[in-house]
Amino acid sequence: MPAGGAVLDIGCGGGVATFAISPPATHVIGVDEQAEMLNLYSANAQKYGVTCETVLGQWPAVASVTPIADVVTVHHVVFNVGDIAPFLLELNSHARNRVVIEAPVIHPMSNMSDGWKHFWNLIRPTVPVAGDLINVLEELGIKANIEYFE
Repeated sequence: MPAGGAVLDIGCGGGVATFAISPPATHVIGVDEQAEMLNLYSANAQKYGVTCETVLGQWPAVASVTPIADVVTVHHVVFNVGDIAPFLLELNSHARNRVVIEAPVIHPMSNMSDGWKHFWNLIRPTVPVAGDLINVLEELGIKANIEYFE
């Protein structure tokens, strides 16, 4: 993130991912499906003393009206995306420098699989996992790496 740069946060919520890099970012762009989340995002931007734009809607449907930024971030959203390829391609096209996707190693609902089996006799899927995302990115011609952390 260059000093004075811009960050685009997809599925921004209140902006946890955005404001972790503000500063050095001084302009923030939040995309979310919920107006209430965008209101919170804007209020948080004001607290951090950065300029702010918001886009109401679902990614990638709103990509054409969303500004490009130095860094694009997605924080715990990708497991909820139905058609991942267009989602990822639009992320990539909106980043001047880098896309950062934070995702759990395994699907966040997989820890409840035993409960689904017990109460409803339903077997929950154990995929996708984070490594699958790397494979999709490579198939799309996007060089990506995965970093594990606690």
